[in-house]
Amino acid sequence: MIILITGFAGFIGSNLIHSLLIKYPNYLFVGLDSLTYSSNLNLISDLEGHDNFIFRRVNLNKSRAVFEVFEEFDVHRVIHLAAESHVDNSIIDPLLFARTNVIGTLNLLECCRCHWEGCSDRLF
Repeated sequence: MIILITGFAGFIGSNLIHSLLIKYPNYLFVGLDSLTYSSNLNLISDLEGHDNFIFRRVNLNKSRAVFEVFEEFDVHRVIHLAAESHVDNSIIDPLLFARTNVIGTLNLLECCRCHWEGCSDRLF
């Protein structure tokens, strides 16, 4: 089983990935994160030693890059935790929040659909 986890370098994602790596040693986890201000590298610094974990630095707004991860690893499942989360920053740059939280999520869903259903109308 190959599971993609977006936003794995945030608070929730980092705690989840640590738990999953131990509980499911036969699964491959692909961590996807753009490593923005809400990421905390201290929370994930020990992940490099795990054989069942791979990291890709990808922005969800880059649909081609996201789709390439699906193709490279033949992703079976997705846990989507990536989001812009600091409300004070949303007041300063609301379009950033819309791009990541709405468009980024739609890109991810479209990558799921195209990878799993083999759609022929890819825009990547």
